[in-house]
Amino acid sequence: MDIRGDGTLNADNPFGEIFTITVTSANLTNQNITLTDPAPATPVTPTRLTVNPSDGAALILWNNMTANYKIIAESYKIYWGTDTAATNGTPIIVQANHNTYLQSITNGSYYYKISAIVGATESAPSAVVGPVTIGTGAGLNTVSGTVTIPVTPTGPLYVGVYAGNGIYYFTRIASPAISQAYSFSGVPNGTYRTFALLDQNNDGSPGIGDAIYDYVGDLPVVINNNNPTVDITLSATNAISRVATQHWTNGSSSVYNLNFALSGIMKLPVKVSLVSGQNIPIPLDMQKANNSVGGFSFSINIGAVRPALTDSYRFDVTYADETTEQLTAPVTAVLDSFVQNLLATATTTPTFSWSAPANPPSFYSYYIAVYNGATGNLVWYYPGSTPFGMPSTQTSVLYNIDGTASPSSLTIGTGYAVFVITMDAYLNSAWYGISDTPTTAGSSGAGVTISYGGSITVFAH
Repeated sequence: MDIRGDGTLNADNPFGEIFTITVTSANLTNQNITLTDPAPATPVTPTRLTVNPSDGAALILWNNMTANYKIIAESYKIYWGTDTAATNGTPIIVQANHNTYLQSITNGSYYYKISAIVGATESAPSAVVGPVTIGTGAGLNTVSGTVTIPVTPTGPLYVGVYAGNGIYYFTRIASPAISQAYSFSGVPNGTYRTFALLDQNNDGSPGIGDAIYDYVGDLPVVINNNNPTVDITLSATNAISRVATQHWTNGSSSVYNLNFALSGIMKLPVKVSLVSGQNIPIPLDMQKANNSVGGFSFSINIGAVRPALTDSYRFDVTYADETTEQLTAPVTAVLDSFVQNLLATATTTPTFSWSAPANPPSFYSYYIAVYNGATGNLVWYYPGSTPFGMPSTQTSVLYNIDGTASPSSLTIGTGYAVFVITMDAYLNSAWYGISDTPTTAGSSGAGVTISYGGSITVFAH
């Protein structure tokens, strides 16, 4: 029961379940579920507090702390100030369905820390971040353009670029127009995604009712000693729906997955059903996406059946205000863009290398996924911190280079399934896999039959 009405799974939600229901050839009745109030959770200090400065604004990010996919906080308390203890500013309370806050603030030097709150209990604060200099970016590159807003603005506009690891460059426009010019400086060379948010209720947090920019299908912005012009049109639809295809191969056989996603924009979805489309058992209800405000997702393995570009899927959506809507999502591509010559050095921290696909899409990037062959568990997915993966010019990577793998080194004699993933701008992907067993010398390559483990789904919003 979503007692908070914010569309997220929280540790304070009353909860109940039936572990097993067996349906045979008749209707099944009296499957009653009893909800129980959970014991109050103990708040945990948020991690990875990051503060991005701009002219008169700060973009503050942190990690939501979760247990069993539920957020274990009712709110967060952001402390800030000009003192090194970050205490002489008025603390900011942010509801726990957010892990982002956009602060309007006078230019200057500041310090920040954050805690989590459940009821009357507050966690210890995080380590202090700072000093952070709020002000106009200088030098390097300038990004400018026009934002087209499809609704009447009632709050500030934020527009910028980001490259992952919580690093953003942006500007705040307090009273935007329907067609609003923007510009911000101080952006280093690199590859970026563009973001824009119209904070209609001026609460400082992205949420339902705020018009946003949907980047899926657009190319990243490459900045190399230039000043790019990037024009943006915000989305103010009730929700966004999409389907992405996955094509898996080990060189001898293929398997296909369909990944469905629907995200609320102007309204909060509370029930989403797939009611028409090809190669899936319909109708079916989509599940709530973990830690997502208004997000639903569903993935299905359709075996050797190849999706077609004429395939399209319809969603029946019910919103929190009890209105309904039908949305559709077409298949945009099915990739055969598999990497070639995938190899792994046979050590406990191998270097994986590959050659580019013979038939790549117009834009693509790489990801890598390593599974334990015995358990099927994912042990490493890289890069998880960027919005567009490894660049197409990169053809090798060292295991656990980002320190996120678990375990941090592979076990000698244990078999692993390794996939290098080619992904296009619409999130369609081609997965090429090998089976690798670390030894003390030599290398291993493709040609070994592997199992197709759980899929990784990367969706916007």
